[in-house]
Amino acid sequence: MKITSPTARQIRRMIAVWLTSYVILFTPTSHAGNTEAPLDITVAVYSYFLADIRKYSQDHHCLDYQKMGLVKNVTLNELSLMCRAFDAADFAVNTKWQAHPMQERMVRSIDAGNAVIGGAAIWGRDATERVYVSDNLLNSGEYAKGIYAPKEKLPGLLDEIKANGFKNLTGVTDKTWFYDVQALDCLQSKRYYGVTYHTMFKMVDAERADFTLMHFSSLPDQSHTVSDITLNPLPGYKISFDDSLNFFVSKSHPDGQRVFAALQKGLAILRKQGVITQAYQAAGFLPDQDDKRVEIGCHR
Repeated sequence: MKITSPTARQIRRMIAVWLTSYVILFTPTSHAGNTEAPLDITVAVYSYFLADIRKYSQDHHCLDYQKMGLVKNVTLNELSLMCRAFDAADFAVNTKWQAHPMQERMVRSIDAGNAVIGGAAIWGRDATERVYVSDNLLNSGEYAKGIYAPKEKLPGLLDEIKANGFKNLTGVTDKTWFYDVQALDCLQSKRYYGVTYHTMFKMVDAERADFTLMHFSSLPDQSHTVSDITLNPLPGYKISFDDSLNFFVSKSHPDGQRVFAALQKGLAILRKQGVITQAYQAAGFLPDQDDKRVEIGCHR
């Protein structure tokens, strides 16, 4: 067999193929197309989750969602979605967490441009003209809560509801939670107000209130435990809310438009991959397709 030496053209082609292979093998995948330095952003978060947030966000990086995984805490999963969206959009950030005790103050900070984005989903109705509103994380009617009470009280609670509805019962909620207050009005129950989950669970446990409204957990019995008090949902019932859940980004902040564009790009990718649905299912927010719970709220 005759062996010939490669031509100059063939040599140039082999070199080009080798260089391309080298780039593919050795170029880092994280922010591979982004040559800019990470953008410093201030993220508004809930103060009662700050310790967990710091645990998974060392050295000012966004939440380490790979280390944390999907958890039963919906607020951490939402913050994880924000960080995943930035990564999917190839948008590098360094984060500073700005803690707030309630959603109202979080929204106020985003409005004013003190924080560029909120790290938790917020009801669409709370948006002002000073914020960009992301694509829906949950659509109207997808978010539902249960009627929660001590497990041993549930049979008597169910008998009372079947006999007289909610008119003789007292629910407890936070007065700033518009849809929870609206739901209690729709049920025609009496109501008390509490300012924290601890307060509300204590009031139900002490029988000052008969029940509170909580999102369904991902535990087998869908229970929630706060301050060593465990409440369970009334079987077979749910209350759905007619609003979407979204991220808010500040229009007042100089980096707001850049952050919003990257967030939207990343969320579109995550939606296509099914990650957003998985995050809410992990926290118990989205029911199975064969959900047979009866809607008893204003959402019919």
